Amino acid sequence: MVSTPTQHLRTLAAFATHLVKLELNLVGCIKMPAVQPIQPPSTHKRSHYERSENKDRIIVFVHGIFGDSENTWTCQPNTYWPGLLRSDEVFKDFDIYVVQYDTPLLGNRMSIDDIVNSLNERFKHDEVLSKHREVIFVAHSLGGLIVQRFLLTYRPSQYRVPFIYFYSTPETGAQIARLGSLFSRDPLLQQMLPGDQNLYLRNLENEWRGAEFSIRRYCAYEKKDTDGALIVDPLSGTRSCDSPAIAINEDHQGIVKPCTTNDDSYIVLQNAIKGLQSETNNRLPDQSPFTSFYENTETSKSLGPPQTFLKRTDLSEQFFEHGYMLWRHDRWKIYVLYYEKQRWNVYEDNATSMVETPKTWTLNPPKNRFEPEGGFKKIWIEEGLGKTLGWAVKKARHGFGGYVQDFEKGVLIGPVSQGPSREYPPSGFIYAFLEKGPSAACEKGKQYERVNYP
Repeated sequence: MVSTPTQHLRTLAAFATHLVKLELNLVGCIKMPAVQPIQPPSTHKRSHYERSENKDRIIVFVHGIFGDSENTWTCQPNTYWPGLLRSDEVFKDFDIYVVQYDTPLLGNRMSIDDIVNSLNERFKHDEVLSKHREVIFVAHSLGGLIVQRFLLTYRPSQYRVPFIYFYSTPETGAQIARLGSLFSRDPLLQQMLPGDQNLYLRNLENEWRGAEFSIRRYCAYEKKDTDGALIVDPLSGTRSCDSPAIAINEDHQGIVKPCTTNDDSYIVLQNAIKGLQSETNNRLPDQSPFTSFYENTETSKSLGPPQTFLKRTDLSEQFFEHGYMLWRHDRWKIYVLYYEKQRWNVYEDNATSMVETPKTWTLNPPKNRFEPEGGFKKIWIEEGLGKTLGWAVKKARHGFGGYVQDFEKGVLIGPVSQGPSREYPPSGFIYAFLEKGPSAACEKGKQYERVNYP
């Protein structure tokens, strides 16, 4: 029987409808048993705190393409995953925040980078990062790519993040995005195309590895098909894991819709939080540069248990006639050591730049001596530290990598560089700054006691 033009059109329309259904399921949150009219975005779906109680820590949920802050995380009829955390003792020390960004089915022109910049403004407005010393991201599908790009773009944020939990994040793209892109010019679909030709995803992963973040990436991936196909296959969903990936017996949507606290998706996040709490409360990581110092000296008794995960951060330092200044980038704090008195103090650094200071602050150091630089100079002038520290004996060294970890009663920072003479700290020097009692400077045995100076 010969097909008529009308029959051809009906066949093509049916095929297009199936592709649109697959496209909708790419992330997430809309399961279509049949063709439905397109609904405008709900006006009440927005970024919001599910719990805001001024906790030190926060968990941030980030949905994927075509998802939103409600449907993505809701097991019907009304079990809301972020809401489940509120009554769970494991999450009692965390505020809870849920991200909403626009990702309409039709007419979207926002790229991942556009969303990231908008998200940063929202985070600043809602004080998501500024009010919390530790941030955990829970990301579904495209949301994982957005989180990684956010941390690469706004790098100071990385120091607050011990881990990200990815749920079916397409690190190498998704085959279904190729089909969806045939019927849509959505830049988000283009950035999720599979294969080596997707330069965006390749560059994203290369940048992440090159950044050498200390952020762990945990992964869970779907096992059930959506309309006959896996939206994110196991290879793509597990490529960037820093520990064994966890298979969840759900489809692409169901993987982030736990109906009870006993569902696998919920349990794997709960276990990751328990592991973080155990590690920070009971011991340092096995590969930590602080481990032997913390476990084998009396200082560990004075420090108390760790309160944050080990972080890699930028440090700056400058040596003076009678002391030393050390800057930690993650908290914008300057630590000042006084050699003669063997004491120390810490100041908030509110300079606009660690490297540059106003020209009106020009000083005239004597021969073979140097001005303090950047934030060091600002503190040196405003706090009158010239009498106690003297002039700098060498130029400052900026932006070298080191580690920091905060404890119940102090902080460990290091290792720092070789000093200008044998009187100064050797290479690999680690400082233990204690809030009460003597503070140790590892390897030399010098003690620094906290005091307000001058």
